[in-house]
Amino acid sequence: MSVTSLVGILDRLDPQTLYRLFEHYHLSQQDLFGWLLNPVRVDDVMRTFSPNELADLRYYLLQAEHMRSPLSKLAHGRNLAKNLGETLIAFTLRDTYARDVIPFDYFPLLLPYVFELPKTLRSAERSPRNAPTYGFEALLPLFHLVTEARREPLPQTNSGQLYRRTIGKMRKVLPPWISAEMLDSAATLAYYFRLVTLSGDGSLVATSEATNFFSHPTPQILSFIMQWALDHHNLFLVVITALAAVLDPDEWLDTQAVLKWGKALKIPGAYDSYSLEYSLASLIAAGIWENHGRFLGRLTDAYYYGGFRQQLLAEKERTLLIEPTGDVLAPPETSPYVLWTISSMAQLVKYDLMTVYHIDRPAISQAVMQQWDATTYLAELKHMARVDIPTNLQHNIQDWFKQLTRHRLLHATLLHSEDTKDSVAAEKILQHFVIARLSPTDLIVRADNRKALFKALEQSGVPVIPHIEEYDDPDDLAYDDFLTTPFDSTLHRALVRALRGQQWVVIQHIGDKNPVRLLPIHITLMNVEGVLENRDIVTIPLPDIQTVEVVPS
Repeated sequence: MSVTSLVGILDRLDPQTLYRLFEHYHLSQQDLFGWLLNPVRVDDVMRTFSPNELADLRYYLLQAEHMRSPLSKLAHGRNLAKNLGETLIAFTLRDTYARDVIPFDYFPLLLPYVFELPKTLRSAERSPRNAPTYGFEALLPLFHLVTEARREPLPQTNSGQLYRRTIGKMRKVLPPWISAEMLDSAATLAYYFRLVTLSGDGSLVATSEATNFFSHPTPQILSFIMQWALDHHNLFLVVITALAAVLDPDEWLDTQAVLKWGKALKIPGAYDSYSLEYSLASLIAAGIWENHGRFLGRLTDAYYYGGFRQQLLAEKERTLLIEPTGDVLAPPETSPYVLWTISSMAQLVKYDLMTVYHIDRPAISQAVMQQWDATTYLAELKHMARVDIPTNLQHNIQDWFKQLTRHRLLHATLLHSEDTKDSVAAEKILQHFVIARLSPTDLIVRADNRKALFKALEQSGVPVIPHIEEYDDPDDLAYDDFLTTPFDSTLHRALVRALRGQQWVVIQHIGDKNPVRLLPIHITLMNVEGVLENRDIVTIPLPDIQTVEVVPS
């Protein structure tokens, strides 16, 4: 069985549909997810259906993943399909063929309408929960693993497992409740969403997709993780997590009673205690589920409040406290995207009530390796800080950048021309691809995106054989190469910031004199999609972008 998350659906919608949603409902991309899952909104929709239509919906929820009966083909399904589609509870995907899907995020809101839920499913035992937090603790194993993989490759055994010493090193700065099993689970999750990929020696290295992933608010990231945890399990596990989401905060689910109930209803996957315990073990390793004894269980706090109920505290962007010593304090309300950004700029000290980073010369050395320069580094730091950056620290940062960038070892490509005139013409065309001029007929150009280099030359009328002469003659960049060698990360951060703040940007294309004014709607690994001032929808490949300027609000 394959399940679908709501945030995964939203990320797959075409830009025209997304823009119509934002404009029609007066919502930002950040607010759309929570609005769709608003219990009052869903309740209003469900009350419009007749008992026969609800019976059809119940049948569909239990059988749809097996593709036995499309929703519109059921006895009373035509009106049901129309209403669920218009109210954005069901979506029609057309990846290989048209199919209706209801994201699992809606299951807790739909179950009380389509099932009789006996009180025996809830244990009489009670245990108080912690109050809602910002939910970042649920992301911490994954977040730290990917940030470490960005800092340096994480070696793996021949069987594809992280070495115990690597896990032990990571756990030294993590809270004690994060187990080795959680980090193993996080590595699998990271690979599933292409946040990491394999280097030539089999080590895990972070990809550019991680920036897109952590730019989502925490509730949406939790939805992604739930998709991974539930994917390829049985429908019964989806039903159990949905039942756990509708419990009162201090209640426990009696999994044996639920199993008996599921068997009576013939819910696919309601087999036996052993199968259920095996499935729940994967949720425990992912930090989604907690047990109480052998047969009682419930969602962990972050997933109970954030995965379905949308009750996590609101995270913020401008939160960092920067001290003259170089310490950077990130309070609990700091968004994952800000933490992801600062983790490439400063060295982690510890995760605690305040996550603490430190800026010093070694940290700036790492920042240079992450493509930062002094100007953009200070500008980004000011954008994330709650207060001004101390003057002495600003001077130190500028001095460290000057010291560390006086000499560089470059992995580059040599563009040789037959005469000086051709070389000068090529230099004008390639612009930001050029690192330096070596001789009157030789240019040193960037080697991180060959496809964009050949494309820029071809579109500008400079004929060149799409082949780079070298001793080993490797193949052209594959998809994984693009993941690990993204286009200018400064431009990517500017686009993400504009998307999150609903700000217009001015984009300058390579080889095009006229800039484009664009409101970003969606950023993928390869493209930015947005709306122009004349309300046309466009898609711009990221490697074709030369500069991005965010228009002040």
